[in-house]
Amino acid sequence: MIVFLCLQILLSIIQVLSYPRYNSLISAQCKARCLYEYRTYHQQQRSLPSTFIDGKTKRLLTTNVLTLPWRSIWERCPRLITCSSCLIPCDLEPALLLANDQSCQAICSTLKSLECERSCLFIQKLYQQQSNCLTGNCQFCSSSDDCTDKIPQLYNVTAIERKSRRTVKLKWKSMGEKNLEPVFYVIEAQWMLPNIDLNQYELVSKWGFVKEEVSHTKAIIRNIQRDNRWYRFRVAAVTRHGHSGFSMTTKPFRLSNQSQILSPVLDPPGNFSVKGYQLNSDTLNLTLYWQKPDSPITGYQ
Repeated sequence: MIVFLCLQILLSIIQVLSYPRYNSLISAQCKARCLYEYRTYHQQQRSLPSTFIDGKTKRLLTTNVLTLPWRSIWERCPRLITCSSCLIPCDLEPALLLANDQSCQAICSTLKSLECERSCLFIQKLYQQQSNCLTGNCQFCSSSDDCTDKIPQLYNVTAIERKSRRTVKLKWKSMGEKNLEPVFYVIEAQWMLPNIDLNQYELVSKWGFVKEEVSHTKAIIRNIQRDNRWYRFRVAAVTRHGHSGFSMTTKPFRLSNQSQILSPVLDPPGNFSVKGYQLNSDTLNLTLYWQKPDSPITGYQ
Protein backbone atom coordinates (compact mmCIF):
# COMPACT_ATOMS: atom_id res chain seq x y z
CA MET A 1 0.00 0.00 0.00
CA ILE A 2 2.80 2.40 0.93
CA VAL A 3 4.67 1.54 -2.26
CA PHE A 4 1.52 2.22 -4.30
CA LEU A 5 1.06 5.63 -2.67
CA CYS A 6 4.70 6.50 -3.28
CA LEU A 7 4.34 5.58 -6.94
CA GLN A 8 1.23 7.76 -7.22
CA ILE A 9 3.06 10.70 -5.65
CA LEU A 10 6.04 10.15 -7.94
CA LEU A 11 3.81 10.03 -11.02
CA SER A 12 2.07 13.22 -9.91
CA ILE A 13 5.41 14.99 -9.50
CA ILE A 14 6.57 13.82 -12.93
CA GLN A 15 3.30 15.00 -14.47
CA VAL A 16 3.64 18.45 -12.88
CA LEU A 17 7.25 18.75 -14.04
CA SER A 18 6.21 17.87 -17.58
CA TYR A 19 4.03 20.99 -17.83
CA PRO A 20 5.59 24.15 -19.26
CA ARG A 21 6.60 26.80 -16.75
CA TYR A 22 4.68 29.98 -16.14
CA ASN A 23 5.58 32.48 -18.85
CA SER A 24 5.11 36.22 -18.26
CA LEU A 25 5.04 36.84 -22.02
CA ILE A 26 2.17 34.40 -22.56
CA SER A 27 0.36 35.90 -19.58
CA ALA A 28 0.71 39.39 -21.08
CA GLN A 29 -0.51 38.13 -24.46
CA CYS A 30 -3.63 36.79 -22.78
CA LYS A 31 -4.21 40.15 -21.06
CA ALA A 32 -3.70 42.07 -24.30
CA ARG A 33 -6.40 39.94 -25.90
CA CYS A 34 -8.77 40.73 -23.02
CA LEU A 35 -8.36 44.49 -23.44
CA TYR A 36 -8.83 44.25 -27.20
CA GLU A 37 -11.95 42.09 -26.87
CA TYR A 38 -13.38 44.43 -24.24
CA ARG A 39 -13.12 47.47 -26.50
CA THR A 40 -14.40 45.47 -29.51
CA TYR A 41 -17.43 44.42 -27.48
CA HIS A 42 -18.28 48.07 -26.77
CA GLN A 43 -17.82 48.97 -30.42
CA GLN A 44 -20.38 46.33 -31.31
CA GLN A 45 -22.73 47.58 -28.60
CA ARG A 46 -22.53 51.13 -29.87
CA SER A 47 -23.48 50.01 -33.38
CA LEU A 48 -26.72 48.44 -32.08
CA PRO A 49 -29.99 50.41 -32.10
CA SER A 50 -30.58 52.16 -28.79
CA THR A 51 -33.64 50.00 -28.10
CA PHE A 52 -31.39 46.94 -27.75
CA ILE A 53 -28.97 48.54 -25.27
CA ASP A 54 -29.74 48.25 -21.57
CA GLY A 55 -29.23 51.07 -19.07
CA LYS A 56 -25.96 49.74 -17.64
CA THR A 57 -24.36 49.45 -21.08
CA LYS A 58 -25.52 52.97 -21.94
CA ARG A 59 -23.74 54.32 -18.85
CA LEU A 60 -20.54 52.50 -19.82
CA LEU A 61 -20.68 53.83 -23.36
CA THR A 62 -21.12 57.38 -22.11
CA THR A 63 -17.75 57.09 -20.32
CA ASN A 64 -16.07 57.16 -23.75
CA VAL A 65 -14.59 53.67 -23.42
CA LEU A 66 -13.90 53.66 -27.15
CA THR A 67 -11.75 56.79 -26.93
CA LEU A 68 -9.87 55.95 -23.74
CA PRO A 69 -6.18 55.04 -24.13
CA TRP A 70 -5.31 51.41 -23.52
CA ARG A 71 -3.51 52.30 -20.30
CA SER A 72 -6.72 53.78 -18.85
CA ILE A 73 -8.78 50.77 -19.92
CA TRP A 74 -6.22 48.53 -18.19
CA GLU A 75 -6.61 50.51 -14.97
CA ARG A 76 -10.41 50.17 -15.13
CA CYS A 77 -10.43 46.52 -16.13
CA PRO A 78 -10.28 44.97 -12.61
CA ARG A 79 -13.44 46.89 -11.65
CA LEU A 80 -15.45 45.71 -14.68
CA ILE A 81 -16.99 42.23 -14.54
CA THR A 82 -16.68 41.43 -18.25
CA CYS A 83 -13.06 42.53 -18.42
CA SER A 84 -11.89 41.19 -15.06
CA SER A 85 -13.38 37.73 -15.65
CA CYS A 86 -11.38 37.53 -18.86
CA LEU A 87 -8.15 38.23 -16.95
CA ILE A 88 -8.54 35.42 -14.40
CA PRO A 89 -6.95 32.60 -16.47
CA CYS A 90 -4.08 34.82 -17.63
CA ASP A 91 -2.05 34.55 -14.42
CA LEU A 92 -2.74 30.90 -13.60
CA GLU A 93 -0.06 28.23 -13.59
CA PRO A 94 0.11 25.98 -16.68
CA ALA A 95 -0.30 22.88 -14.50
CA LEU A 96 -3.76 24.13 -13.52
CA LEU A 97 -4.71 25.23 -17.02
CA LEU A 98 -3.60 22.00 -18.69
CA ALA A 99 -4.66 19.52 -16.01
CA ASN A 100 -7.43 17.96 -18.13
CA ASP A 101 -10.00 18.68 -20.84
CA GLN A 102 -12.42 20.23 -18.34
CA SER A 103 -9.89 22.60 -16.75
CA CYS A 104 -11.43 25.75 -18.19
CA GLN A 105 -14.92 24.76 -17.15
CA ALA A 106 -13.70 24.15 -13.61
CA ILE A 107 -11.75 27.42 -13.45
CA CYS A 108 -14.68 29.51 -14.68
CA SER A 109 -17.50 27.53 -13.06
CA THR A 110 -18.11 29.97 -10.21
CA LEU A 111 -18.21 32.98 -12.54
CA LYS A 112 -20.31 31.34 -15.25
CA SER A 113 -18.63 33.76 -17.64
CA LEU A 114 -18.20 33.05 -21.32
CA GLU A 115 -15.33 35.55 -21.45
CA CYS A 116 -13.47 33.60 -18.78
CA GLU A 117 -13.77 30.34 -20.73
CA ARG A 118 -12.71 31.95 -24.00
CA SER A 119 -9.68 33.48 -22.32
CA CYS A 120 -8.83 30.16 -20.70
CA LEU A 121 -8.99 28.29 -24.02
CA PHE A 122 -6.82 30.99 -25.60
CA ILE A 123 -4.02 30.73 -23.04
CA GLN A 124 -4.32 26.93 -23.01
CA LYS A 125 -3.53 26.94 -26.72
CA LEU A 126 -0.53 29.22 -26.17
CA TYR A 127 0.98 26.94 -23.53
CA GLN A 128 0.33 23.88 -25.68
CA GLN A 129 2.15 25.57 -28.55
CA GLN A 130 5.04 26.32 -26.23
CA SER A 131 5.28 22.75 -24.97
CA ASN A 132 5.19 21.41 -28.54
CA CYS A 133 7.72 23.92 -29.79
CA LEU A 134 11.14 22.51 -30.65
CA THR A 135 12.88 25.73 -31.71
CA GLY A 136 13.79 28.74 -29.63
CA ASN A 137 11.60 31.40 -31.23
CA CYS A 138 8.63 29.62 -32.79
CA GLN A 139 6.26 30.90 -30.11
CA PHE A 140 6.86 34.58 -30.91
CA CYS A 141 3.76 34.76 -33.13
CA SER A 142 0.78 32.67 -32.11
CA SER A 143 -1.06 33.08 -35.42
CA SER A 144 -0.16 31.23 -38.60
CA ASP A 145 0.25 34.51 -40.49
CA ASP A 146 3.36 36.64 -40.30
CA CYS A 147 2.63 38.96 -37.39
CA THR A 148 5.99 40.67 -37.02
CA ASP A 149 4.50 43.89 -38.40
CA LYS A 150 1.86 43.79 -35.63
CA ILE A 151 4.40 43.66 -32.80
CA PRO A 152 6.57 46.71 -31.99
CA GLN A 153 10.34 46.35 -31.97
CA LEU A 154 12.21 47.93 -29.05
CA TYR A 155 15.51 49.76 -28.91
CA ASN A 156 17.47 52.30 -26.82
CA VAL A 157 16.58 50.78 -23.45
CA THR A 158 18.22 52.87 -20.72
CA ALA A 159 18.19 52.84 -16.92
CA ILE A 160 18.53 56.09 -14.97
CA GLU A 161 18.70 56.54 -11.22
CA ARG A 162 16.07 58.84 -9.73
CA LYS A 163 17.97 60.80 -7.10
CA SER A 164 14.89 62.03 -5.25
CA ARG A 165 13.31 58.65 -4.50
CA ARG A 166 16.26 56.30 -4.90
CA THR A 167 14.55 54.25 -7.59
CA VAL A 168 15.32 53.42 -11.22
CA LYS A 169 13.60 54.94 -14.22
CA LEU A 170 13.62 52.62 -17.19
CA LYS A 171 12.72 53.97 -20.62
CA TRP A 172 12.85 52.69 -24.16
CA LYS A 173 11.77 53.48 -27.71
CA SER A 174 9.21 51.48 -29.63
CA MET A 175 9.18 51.18 -33.40
CA GLY A 176 5.91 50.24 -35.07
CA GLU A 177 3.56 50.80 -32.12
CA LYS A 178 0.00 51.68 -33.08
CA ASN A 179 -2.86 52.67 -30.82
CA LEU A 180 -5.17 50.20 -32.55
CA GLU A 181 -3.79 47.38 -30.40
CA PRO A 182 -2.94 47.24 -26.68
CA VAL A 183 0.78 46.67 -26.18
CA PHE A 184 2.14 45.16 -22.98
CA TYR A 185 5.80 45.76 -22.20
CA VAL A 186 7.24 42.98 -20.05
CA ILE A 187 10.33 43.97 -18.04
CA GLU A 188 12.87 41.49 -16.70
CA ALA A 189 15.97 42.04 -14.58
CA GLN A 190 19.16 40.20 -13.77
CA TRP A 191 21.57 41.05 -10.95
CA MET A 192 25.28 40.37 -10.57
CA LEU A 193 27.25 40.41 -7.33
CA PRO A 194 31.01 40.84 -7.90
CA ASN A 195 33.41 38.52 -6.11
CA ILE A 196 35.02 39.99 -3.00
CA ASP A 197 38.22 37.94 -3.08
CA LEU A 198 39.98 35.61 -5.48
CA ASN A 199 38.46 32.48 -3.93
CA GLN A 200 34.88 33.54 -4.72
CA TYR A 201 32.97 33.39 -7.98
CA GLU A 202 30.85 36.20 -9.33
CA LEU A 203 27.18 35.54 -8.51
CA VAL A 204 24.76 35.99 -11.42
CA SER A 205 21.00 35.53 -11.06
CA LYS A 206 18.57 34.21 -13.63
CA TRP A 207 16.44 36.64 -15.57
CA GLY A 208 13.26 37.33 -13.62
CA PHE A 209 10.00 39.17 -14.17
CA VAL A 210 9.87 42.68 -12.66
CA LYS A 211 6.70 44.35 -13.93
CA GLU A 212 4.63 45.10 -17.01
CA GLU A 213 3.52 48.38 -18.54
CA VAL A 214 0.61 48.93 -20.92
CA SER A 215 1.22 51.17 -23.96
CA HIS A 216 3.72 53.20 -21.95
CA THR A 217 7.41 53.31 -22.91
CA LYS A 218 8.81 53.96 -19.45
CA ALA A 219 8.60 52.40 -16.01
CA ILE A 220 9.67 53.08 -12.43
CA ILE A 221 11.54 50.14 -10.89
CA ARG A 222 11.46 49.96 -7.10
CA ASN A 223 12.91 47.63 -4.45
CA ILE A 224 16.41 47.75 -5.89
CA GLN A 225 18.91 46.39 -3.36
CA ARG A 226 22.01 48.39 -2.50
CA ASP A 227 24.36 45.57 -1.48
CA ASN A 228 26.84 46.29 -4.26
CA ARG A 229 24.69 44.47 -6.85
CA TRP A 230 24.80 45.43 -10.49
CA TYR A 231 21.54 45.18 -12.44
CA ARG A 232 20.69 44.72 -16.10
CA PHE A 233 17.22 45.16 -17.58
CA ARG A 234 15.54 44.06 -20.78
CA VAL A 235 12.08 44.63 -22.27
CA ALA A 236 9.82 42.71 -24.66
CA ALA A 237 6.71 43.97 -26.47
CA VAL A 238 3.58 41.80 -26.35
CA THR A 239 0.30 42.07 -28.26
CA ARG A 240 -2.58 39.63 -28.63
CA HIS A 241 -0.81 38.27 -31.73
CA GLY A 242 2.43 37.33 -29.98
CA HIS A 243 5.57 38.93 -28.62
CA SER A 244 8.87 40.31 -29.79
CA GLY A 245 12.22 39.05 -28.67
CA PHE A 246 13.72 40.75 -25.65
CA SER A 247 15.59 43.95 -26.32
CA MET A 248 19.30 44.46 -25.93
CA THR A 249 20.08 44.61 -22.23
CA THR A 250 20.92 47.85 -20.50
CA LYS A 251 24.45 48.52 -19.37
CA PRO A 252 25.24 47.15 -15.88
CA PHE A 253 23.69 49.54 -13.39
CA ARG A 254 23.63 49.98 -9.63
CA LEU A 255 22.27 52.60 -7.29
CA SER A 256 24.91 55.01 -6.11
CA ASN A 257 25.91 55.00 -2.47
CA GLN A 258 26.69 58.13 -0.46
CA SER A 259 30.00 56.66 0.62
CA GLN A 260 30.89 56.08 -3.02
CA ILE A 261 29.93 59.60 -4.08
CA LEU A 262 32.31 61.25 -1.62
CA SER A 263 35.94 61.32 -2.58
CA PRO A 264 38.15 59.24 -0.24
CA VAL A 265 40.72 62.10 -0.24
CA LEU A 266 39.25 65.35 1.08
CA ASP A 267 40.42 68.71 -0.16
CA PRO A 268 42.57 70.52 2.43
CA PRO A 269 41.38 73.79 4.00
CA GLY A 270 42.35 76.87 2.02
CA ASN A 271 43.82 80.28 2.88
CA PHE A 272 45.42 79.08 6.09
CA SER A 273 46.80 81.96 8.19
CA VAL A 274 47.74 83.02 11.71
CA LYS A 275 45.67 86.00 12.78
CA GLY A 276 47.12 86.55 16.22
CA TYR A 277 49.09 85.12 19.09
CA GLN A 278 49.54 85.59 22.83
CA LEU A 279 52.76 84.76 24.66
CA ASN A 280 52.58 83.85 28.32
CA SER A 281 55.35 82.79 30.67
CA ASP A 282 55.55 79.23 29.40
CA THR A 283 52.74 78.94 26.76
CA LEU A 284 51.99 80.34 23.32
CA ASN A 285 48.35 80.76 22.23
CA LEU A 286 47.71 81.10 18.49
CA THR A 287 44.54 82.12 16.62
CA LEU A 288 44.28 80.26 13.31
CA TYR A 289 41.97 80.97 10.36
CA TRP A 290 41.25 78.91 7.23
CA GLN A 291 38.66 78.51 4.49
CA LYS A 292 36.33 75.53 4.85
CA PRO A 293 36.50 73.02 1.93
CA ASP A 294 33.39 72.14 -0.08
CA SER A 295 33.26 68.55 1.22
CA PRO A 296 31.18 67.77 4.33
CA ILE A 297 33.42 68.10 7.41
CA THR A 298 32.80 66.53 10.82
CA GLY A 299 35.92 67.91 12.51
CA TYR A 300 39.50 69.14 12.19
CA GLN A 301 42.75 67.70 13.47
